[in-house]
Amino acid sequence: DGTPIDVETTSNYIVFNGREMDFSFIKDVTQLKERARKNRFLTQIYSILFHTNQALLQCRTEAELFARICQIVVADGGAALGWVGTADAESGVIRVQASFGEGREYLDGIKVSSRPDVPEGRGPSGMAFREGRPIAVQDFLADPLTAAWWERAERFGWKASASIGIRRGGGSYAVFSFYHYEVHAFTDPIVELLAEMARNIGHALDRFDLEEQRNQAEARLRVAAKVFDSDEAMFVLDAGRHIVKVNEGFTRAT
Repeated sequence: DGTPIDVETTSNYIVFNGREMDFSFIKDVTQLKERARKNRFLTQIYSILFHTNQALLQCRTEAELFARICQIVVADGGAALGWVGTADAESGVIRVQASFGEGREYLDGIKVSSRPDVPEGRGPSGMAFREGRPIAVQDFLADPLTAAWWERAERFGWKASASIGIRRGGGSYAVFSFYHYEVHAFTDPIVELLAEMARNIGHALDRFDLEEQRNQAEARLRVAAKVFDSDEAMFVLDAGRHIVKVNEGFTRAT
C-alpha cells in the first residue's frame, strides 16, 4: 500500500553449475524496531523517575532543583534541550532560570509570556504555565500553536516539544519546556511522566517554603530568647493580660 517499512537485507555470492549468482534475503523488521523503540522509551522513563526522585530528595534550593531537572530530562530522557522559567508578576514575561542541552542559543531573546492576551502567551509554554498541565506538540513546525516560534525553531532543528506547568503554594509559578529532534517524540507515557514530575516538583517547592518559614520562626525565637535574657526587666502576658513569665532583670528590679 506504499507504507514505508524497515527491512534487513542479507546477500550471498555463490557459483552454481558454473553460473555466478547473488542471493539476497529481505526481512521485515518493522515490528522488531518498534518493540526496541518502546523498550528504549520504558528505559528512559524509569531512568527519569529514578534520577528525579533522587533530585527531589537531595536538592535544597529552587535553583539547584531546576538545574537538575533540566539535566535529567535531557541526559536520561533523550530531549535535546530543556529549560525552566518563572513569570514576572507585573508584566507576565517568562524569564529563563535554568537550561541544559544543545542549542541553548535558541533561548537568547526568546519571547514567552504567561498572559493569554498576547501572542507569545498563547503558545505551549504560556498555556502550560497558566493551566498547570503538560502541553505536548508532536510536530513543532506544523502546529499553529507554535507558529510564533517556527522560524527560530527551524534554525535549531526542533521537531517536537513538551511543556509542563509547575504550581507553588496553590498558584502557577513556573514552566519547564523540552525540545526534541524527532516528531512525535513525546509519547503518552512520557507526557504522563512529565505530569507526575510537575506535581512532585510543586510539592518540593512547597517543602522549601515550609522549611524557610520554620527557619525564620526559629530565628525569631532565638532573637526573642536573647532579648528576654538581657538585663532589662521584661515579662510575658497571656491573652487575659496576666503575667506568665518574667526574666531575671524583672526579678532584680522588683
